[in-house]
Amino acid sequence: MKKIVRFLAIAVVMLGFSSGIFAQTTASASASAVIIAPLSIVQASNLHFGVIWRGTSAGIVTVTPGGGRSSTGGVTLSAISPAHTAASFTITGEPGRAITITIPTTDVTITDGTNNMIVNNFQSTPASGTYTLTGATTTLSVGADLNVLANQQSGTYTGTFNVSVNYN
Repeated sequence: MKKIVRFLAIAVVMLGFSSGIFAQTTASASASAVIIAPLSIVQASNLHFGVIWRGTSAGIVTVTPGGGRSSTGGVTLSAISPAHTAASFTITGEPGRAITITIPTTDVTITDGTNNMIVNNFQSTPASGTYTLTGATTTLSVGADLNVLANQQSGTYTGTFNVSVNYN
């Protein structure tokens, strides 16, 4: 019996010394945040190919992002109003942040309600892809090709296309 009491006494003493092994410890971490301006894009002007005289063979009218206009094939450019314009968008965001600009990569159909034409080969300045905002506001200009069929029907043709921007 004395051995059991002695054993229990030693066990209690050892348990008292070992309680430090099970002691709770604490670590710290910092908290932080970065606040940036929201990214937005607003349309400022539409892409307009101007007035075009149709021909007996197909042709292409190109409006560049810089606002130039040219034609190939069986179409003739007219100076009659409305004038041609590249599409223009105002991008607002955090200076120095990288964004991705996305313009159409597939054909867009414009229509007069009955007849269609295809707009394709979209180009932009700055170019689509990754771009770093140099200021709080940047202008995005978009041009494209208009594919005019031989003997295209007269009419006012309209349609829409999407442009998007996202922070990287």
